[in-house]
Amino acid sequence: MAERRTLIMGVLNVTPDSFSDGGEYLETRDAIDRGMELAAQGADIIDVGGESTRPGAERVTPEEEQFRVMPVISALTAAGVAVSIDTMNASTAILAVESGAQYINDVSGGLADFFMPRTAASTGVTYIASHWRGHSNDMDTKAIYKDAPTDIRRELMNRANALLEAGIAREKLVLDPGLGFAKTAEHNWQMLGRMEELMALGYPILVGASRKRFLTALLSEDSTLDDRDNASVAVSVLAANAGAWGVRVHDVARTFAALRASMPSRNIRALAADSERELRVAQVTRELAELEFDLDAELAIATEMRREEETRQKVIAALIRQAELQAQDAAERAEAVRLASLPQGTAGFGTHTGAIPSPASQAAPEDSGSRA
Repeated sequence: MAERRTLIMGVLNVTPDSFSDGGEYLETRDAIDRGMELAAQGADIIDVGGESTRPGAERVTPEEEQFRVMPVISALTAAGVAVSIDTMNASTAILAVESGAQYINDVSGGLADFFMPRTAASTGVTYIASHWRGHSNDMDTKAIYKDAPTDIRRELMNRANALLEAGIAREKLVLDPGLGFAKTAEHNWQMLGRMEELMALGYPILVGASRKRFLTALLSEDSTLDDRDNASVAVSVLAANAGAWGVRVHDVARTFAALRASMPSRNIRALAADSERELRVAQVTRELAELEFDLDAELAIATEMRREEETRQKVIAALIRQAELQAQDAAERAEAVRLASLPQGTAGFGTHTGAIPSPASQAAPEDSGSRA
């Protein structure tokens, strides 16, 4: 069987606060242009995210996340680009898939949103589940392991089993060791050095080390973001040589060139496929330039979707309140029926239906008897 080429997933953060490129592509047009640029540079998948997961990052609402990413996803998929939605929210995932996304990349592995596993299963797209122990604002406090690679492998295996039980097909499940999430630099390097243990799980593995702070161990104190990209490329080559299904990177061009140069035998087999993909990307880029993309219309749609979600939440809250009132009313009626069914004078305090007899009325029978 021919060896499979490691896929390149290009990072596209439509956020104001991501750790390396926050704010650069927050505007919809800038994000779309960047996505097309990454595809042209060799990315097989564009991973679009609207919520930062850097250490200490605050959560955003699903509505805000959707407002950021949906116009971008719609435009890229319309141009024929393979898109992944980077989200922990089931509602965002299903909207993205409806707009053409082919992958759901969930850094929480379905733990952040109870509805995510079954939602992902219902879509039928590929689901990428990362090793995860908590949200960004406190994940560093959970970086405690007896043996990091062993513990990560076991926890990922348990998560995979839970996802299969939720209905996700085994062939649609990809695992990610979650480098940088609830892990120290030492833990990350240990995991990278024992990648074969993850491969032994039998699932495709995605590795995302790009620009993460543990890479600074390879660099000088005055290293730049460009230096981190060089280190990221080296780790991507290491992961690809270990058999990774894919690597998630910011610098697609250098990663593409390095992977092609480092694995000539695999790339010779994939040369025809690569050439075909490059021709397709060139064609898509031309089509996008001619595409009449109405940005205002897309933003209007996103705004309307946000309003519909807010209305839906209000309706749900009203229905819950109505159900609570109905339950309370039913309980009160049941209590009234119970009290009415009790013998008179035995229902406890406050249940007498007649007036309390006065001393005079109590003495009346005795008086009448004496007269008789």
